[in-house]
Amino acid sequence: RGASRDASLEAFEKLVGTGSFTYDESKALLPTVMRTSVASRSDSGDLVQAAEKMKVNFGLTPDQIAIALAKIMRGGQEGGFEIKDSAKWIGPLAPFMKGYKGMDAVEQLSTFLQQVRSTAGTNDEAANNFRNFIQKMGADSTRKDFKKQGFDLDAEMAKGVLARQTPVETYMSLLDRVMAKNDPAGKARAAMLKADKSATPEERAEQYEAIKKIYQDSAVSQIINDLQEFGGYEGLRRTKEYGAKVLSAVRDENGNAVSTGFQFMTEGTGAPMQAAANEKDIAATNALEAISGPLNKLLDGTISLAERF
Repeated sequence: RGASRDASLEAFEKLVGTGSFTYDESKALLPTVMRTSVASRSDSGDLVQAAEKMKVNFGLTPDQIAIALAKIMRGGQEGGFEIKDSAKWIGPLAPFMKGYKGMDAVEQLSTFLQQVRSTAGTNDEAANNFRNFIQKMGADSTRKDFKKQGFDLDAEMAKGVLARQTPVETYMSLLDRVMAKNDPAGKARAAMLKADKSATPEERAEQYEAIKKIYQDSAVSQIINDLQEFGGYEGLRRTKEYGAKVLSAVRDENGNAVSTGFQFMTEGTGAPMQAAANEKDIAATNALEAISGPLNKLLDGTISLAERF
């Protein structure tokens, strides 16, 4: 109830088509995907992709997907990065979440997206900033860059594990030390903060160009090589308390976010529109079945006549 029949069939085909879920697992997951799609007005195809990437990269079992999607939806309710955008970006981001596994990976990623969204103009800009940041963490070039600054990245990350810090926490701490060394006056950081997130993309591009020279002159770019990566770093650094609040809410989520949203869309003000769409699907199918017999006879007659000539 609530989802169109065509959308449900398409989502099922995509679940099976991922190759990560068996036929039976796909059947069991379909209600979860469609309920979440209706509850959040998200594209079911994006949700299928998110489910598959969470299984492959985070090690989630199929029966954990429902809670994982609810946690992502709750994160969007706490911040500005809604699940319909998160579902689209989980696929590109999940492979770079090294050191994160299970439900914790889902909770952390959902929180990170809310944090970087608070300092970006759009959701896509925020996700792209975070992708640049998280991708750089595991790069060989990053190890070399830190070594030039007198830091052994692998050793520092290992210390972080022993201190029970997350990979991002350890990396952020190390970056803070590099920033303090290379930009003691905080010129690059101050310039970045002036980039108004409410500006148009064109205006922001001009602001970033103005920042670039200060950014490079301060030698900060010896570690952080582009402004998008710097945007991800600043988005996380400036919102630590906010991130802790979001993470707490996401960890407490047990499925109510989807249940409440689904109930609203199927029984509240969103119900009539979806119900009408479903009735249209059913009527179209019935009409097709009613004419299929006579139409087939007509086609058979036409073919027979053509063969005679």
